[in-house]
Amino acid sequence: MSLQAGKAYADIVNQQCVTDPSYVRVKPFDADSSYLYLKITGLATPRMPLNRTPLDTAQIATIKMWINQGAKNN
Repeated sequence: MSLQAGKAYADIVNQQCVTDPSYVRVKPFDADSSYLYLKITGLATPRMPLNRTPLDTAQIATIKMWINQGAKNN
């Protein structure tokens, strides 16, 4: 998975999770079923970002809103 600008969107949205194939990395309109959201909230372990300070509540809310609004490529 690449998080490089111009490549990240295609690598995370509607892409099957390699570490847990029962999940999609980012499932548009469904943050609660998106592996990225589960990882940043700690509902899936290990929590992201690994070995760093967790994202704050506002950052997590922004990501959740982006996913729930369709995970647009903007």
